[in-house]
Amino acid sequence: GWRDAAQTGQPWHGVHVGTALGVLCFCLTGAVEVQVPEDPVVALVGTDATLHWSFSPEPGFSLVQLNLIWQLTDTKQLVHSFAEGQDQGSAYANRTMLFPDLLAQGNAFLRLQGVHVADESSFTCFLSIQDFSSAVVSLQMAAPYSKPSGYPEAEVFRQDGQGAPLTGNVTTSQMANKQGLFDVRSVLKVVLGTDGTYSCLVPNPVLQQDAHGSVTITGQPMTFPRGPVGDCGALCLIALLVALAFMCWRKIKQSCEEENAGAEDQDGDGEESKTAQRPLKHSESKDDDGQEIA
Repeated sequence: GWRDAAQTGQPWHGVHVGTALGVLCFCLTGAVEVQVPEDPVVALVGTDATLHWSFSPEPGFSLVQLNLIWQLTDTKQLVHSFAEGQDQGSAYANRTMLFPDLLAQGNAFLRLQGVHVADESSFTCFLSIQDFSSAVVSLQMAAPYSKPSGYPEAEVFRQDGQGAPLTGNVTTSQMANKQGLFDVRSVLKVVLGTDGTYSCLVPNPVLQQDAHGSVTITGQPMTFPRGPVGDCGALCLIALLVALAFMCWRKIKQSCEEENAGAEDQDGDGEESKTAQRPLKHSESKDDDGQEIA
């Protein structure tokens, strides 16, 4: 019955699947024919998404005859429902809606507002007029790599100025943020040399878009050409460095000697001062009268 089909979400006996212009057609024996997109519905994070699901009503069809349920295919969570001509409302965080005017024409479209990464799932729609029909629509989320963050998980390609791939010295890391998007960080280590241009390419297979950027590094390294001229230049540089080191050593040594000499002079002056200030000892002498004179 209707309840069993809605709860289990199992394929129906006697379902015939055909493909025409990107639309899957499901036809049950004695049931209403339904049509859904063959490919997943791609939606950008933060925008609204519409899941297309259509059926072919018979002449004289009335919405009072219609019972409709949208639910998540995996968890069987109720998303939205319509019963006996009345929209029962959203059961999915109040972010879904149907189009009553289109329902009468056989379009059971479901609108999801402000979709995010967690909404990426498969949705099953069950329809009952006289018999039961069901079909699955997949929702796939995407976000362009522009911050740099995006969805789904990225694959980063590095190239040089000639378009040759660079695979060495490349470190790439990515982590999902609070919105479920992947923050991407890629580091390329290069040896500073002649001017070089390096590019980074991040394709998004879902959106079929490529995010790319390039940078030009200008460097003038200290190098010498090969051959006798280059060897002579290198030897001259080494000799110059040795001479500078020797001059510095002489200067330091001379300064140390001058400091030591000054210290010795100060010590000598101090001894002389101490000698000059030393008190004289009393000398004793006797005159003819035998008196002592200090």
